[in-house]
Amino acid sequence: MDRSRYLNICLSFSASLSTLLLAAGTKGKRYAFSKALITPTLHTTAKTEAIYSPSAEIAHSITEKTIEVFSNLTQIDYLAMKAACLTEHFLSANEAQSKGFIDSVISDKCYSIKMMQITKRYKILKTLEGIWYDNIIKKLKSIGIIK
Repeated sequence: MDRSRYLNICLSFSASLSTLLLAAGTKGKRYAFSKALITPTLHTTAKTEAIYSPSAEIAHSITEKTIEVFSNLTQIDYLAMKAACLTEHFLSANEAQSKGFIDSVISDKCYSIKMMQITKRYKILKTLEGIWYDNIIKKLKSIGIIK
């Protein structure tokens, strides 16, 4: 599977596994909108660790491996990442970028147009191929809103 053609975008909120998928995306193609919140919190495993059972041991093992993967994907050391994963630790898009969860923040004021450009470029939504899309883009370029 060629991962280089995939693009990851956090629209507003990312937690737990979705944050792991976001951070594990192709370098250079991991984005978040400027108002997005990103957290590596692992809710379910943090609760089951207090109970001793075979399933709690498995949950603990999964938690440790997930924290290790997060630490390898970002610029955060293991102990700091463990603290972030087991508590409610929310990052803004800019903080997530500085810590290595994403590569770039989409801070364009015209979010929907930016989203349309991205989806058309990567052919995510084929319905954007219509004439109306091209007319909107031409109009916005002519009045200087987008380049």
